[in-house]
Amino acid sequence: MRVDDRPRAGGGTGRRRDPAGSGTGRRGRAAGLAGLVALALVVGAAWTVQRPPAPVPASAPATEFSAERALTHLRAIAGTAPTPIGSAGGDAVRDHLVAELTALGLDVDVDVGVGVHPRRTGIDVGRVENVVATLPGRSPTGRVVLAAHYDTTAGSPGASDDKSAVAAILETVRAVTRGAPLRNDVVVLLTDGEEPGMLGASAFTARHPYGAQGGVVLNAEAVGNRGPSVLFETGPGNAALLDEYARSAPSPVADSGTAALYAMTDSLDTDFTVLREAGFTGLNLALLDGNAAYHHPLDTVDRLDPRSLQHQGATMLGLARGFGQRDLAAFGPGPDALYVTVFGQVVRYPAAWALPLAGAALVAVAGFAVLARRRGLVTVPGAAAGTVAALVVLVAAPAAAIGLWELLVALRPGYGALFMGDPYRPAPYRWALGTLTAAVVLGCHLLVRRRTGPAAPVLGALIWTAVLGVACAVLAPGLAFHGTFAAAAAAAGAIVAVLAGPSRPWVRAAASALGAVPGAVLLVGGGTGLLGILGVAGGAAATIFFALAGLLVLPLVEQALPARRAGRTALPGVALALTAALTAAGLIVDRVDADHPEPASLTYVLDAGAGRAGWVSRDTHPHPWTAGYAPDRAGDDPAGLPLPYGATPRRTGAAPVLPLPAPDLTVLGARADGAAVVLDLRLASARDPDVVVLHADRPVERATITLAGLPAITSAPTGGGDRGWPFELRVHDPPAGGAHVTLRVPGAEPPRLAVGDHTVGLERVPGFTARPPGLARSPAHDSDLLVVGRLHQPATVAPTREGTDR
Repeated sequence: MRVDDRPRAGGGTGRRRDPAGSGTGRRGRAAGLAGLVALALVVGAAWTVQRPPAPVPASAPATEFSAERALTHLRAIAGTAPTPIGSAGGDAVRDHLVAELTALGLDVDVDVGVGVHPRRTGIDVGRVENVVATLPGRSPTGRVVLAAHYDTTAGSPGASDDKSAVAAILETVRAVTRGAPLRNDVVVLLTDGEEPGMLGASAFTARHPYGAQGGVVLNAEAVGNRGPSVLFETGPGNAALLDEYARSAPSPVADSGTAALYAMTDSLDTDFTVLREAGFTGLNLALLDGNAAYHHPLDTVDRLDPRSLQHQGATMLGLARGFGQRDLAAFGPGPDALYVTVFGQVVRYPAAWALPLAGAALVAVAGFAVLARRRGLVTVPGAAAGTVAALVVLVAAPAAAIGLWELLVALRPGYGALFMGDPYRPAPYRWALGTLTAAVVLGCHLLVRRRTGPAAPVLGALIWTAVLGVACAVLAPGLAFHGTFAAAAAAAGAIVAVLAGPSRPWVRAAASALGAVPGAVLLVGGGTGLLGILGVAGGAAATIFFALAGLLVLPLVEQALPARRAGRTALPGVALALTAALTAAGLIVDRVDADHPEPASLTYVLDAGAGRAGWVSRDTHPHPWTAGYAPDRAGDDPAGLPLPYGATPRRTGAAPVLPLPAPDLTVLGARADGAAVVLDLRLASARDPDVVVLHADRPVERATITLAGLPAITSAPTGGGDRGWPFELRVHDPPAGGAHVTLRVPGAEPPRLAVGDHTVGLERVPGFTARPPGLARSPAHDSDLLVVGRLHQPATVAPTREGTDR
């Protein structure tokens, strides 16, 4: 039986024929299916092109980058133990780097200094030892700086973050020295103390002679252990930089959308941020997938994808040679460009075009709307209904993704403790998000088309895609191309399909498929990239991209729909069945074991002044091992002291009181200074801790910190805090002589203070047992810390007219 799609008198919202006429029988359905298959192949090809290349063996020519040669360096500097700032392991890594760079003929210096990082509610400071090496150019116009950091967090060996980049730079420099001399100086900057807050980069820009002279920086980072090396950030006025990147990178992968999303966060800075603010320009590259390894105890060499190392290094080498031969004055202030890589080509255009192009896409959509109305394919009420339906899809898809994640956490509570929200083997879940989105798109479309005809949902999809382009052009131009190009091309394809008419199904299918290509490639690629960055837990954001792509494919879907209603209505159910199967496969494949352990957060906090101690965990769904120490739901201040790193406690429990001293806090002076109190303090610890921390229960306007034997440094928090302890000063690798701290605090009375110190490891706490197989330390900074502290209330001060601290 055939469904009559002709308009009916009084037909509700105005049910109409499809945008290109779907009633052409088998030929039409065959054309639609062919278009869908072709589109899927194109999207698959676009994804394949951006996969990292195969690793090059050590037998490759000396002038090429070889991942196998780089792995030799990586194995030497990345074992199974962390090497954080100030550690003996970090010193060994530093010495290895100095020896290797010296052997390559570079002029090497270990630059010792103090770095500082102001945060919204506090300051990080610490002594750092940067490795700075110079390869002179034959006729330099400036410096090309190859940058990475060699320190790790306290809980990770850091094979990917960021020792893979360090190894890549060593191999890059070796290859450069085997080739023709470069025009410009090449500087290798391997920083210390990046993990606590880019302290090495801060010290370099503040004190080193090169730090004030600028240059082109090629910074390499990682938030995962696989995937391509992505250009995710550039210096200002990036048009010339992008031209060189497109010319010199052997397999470019760049996306200004990723850069725009990165710019929206204030907690994911890298050394490049500090260098850029100091006047450097350049490019920031990173491995952005496989973030289950990020800061993880199992971020080891054998888990790093060697293809990713090859891509990172080959990109670094190509760019070093490219920028190394250019007049670097050409990369000064200039116009900004937006960019995306499609089939290995960096498509770029002036940022000033973002809004005009978005407006043009909106005009193209309006043109389709007018044509569809004149051809009797859609009514005004039908268009309104289709627009609302598309919006429902864009809300329902991320809601369904959130529901899927909540289901996964309910079935496997350990997922709730994942630091970056991504399982070790996320592929089945990522595919499940795609099929779940398809179920939402198909289900909504089939419901709406019965009342409005097929054209209205298509028009609604185009409207919202164009609106996305305009909104992004205004608020986040780097993201605008996703909506702009997708809407413009799909609208053009829909117009051609309508003009072709129902008698030419293959022309219609070709037009619809070609029109959908930009949206499918860009939106699916953008969503896939988001899944790599945000993890399955953040899949809601990715499904918005997937849903838009699905909506833009509706003309082809409509043409390919089965003739029988039963066949059509079964499609959402099939997609849901696939979602269920993929979810089940994920639960089977991604099992917890010794090689893929569940993270567990646990911290010991001792208030030495009050003589009490407690266990603290940030895990919402604690493993039984964790719950054995911290069985109770946490209050606001479970241990009596502010927790390290602003951690939010979820679970607490009583702990034995260790006979450990809190750090010494000596008030050397306190005075009123106008509308503020100035406190002169000395901090020292007898425990040789990794970090000494000072909290204040009021915001601090400014702090001056002097570490023994090093210059004083002054900084200020970048904002205020609304917590009970809105200011936190962290002194990393504190010297034996302690730290001299001067605080300027608004108000008439001194704030209440808390002083504490951290060491890593809980083994000395009575009753503590190691985690069982299948359980690992949480990657969070505060996990597995032994914290000792006490509270202090400085005496009230009287107003004085003596000198100011301004």
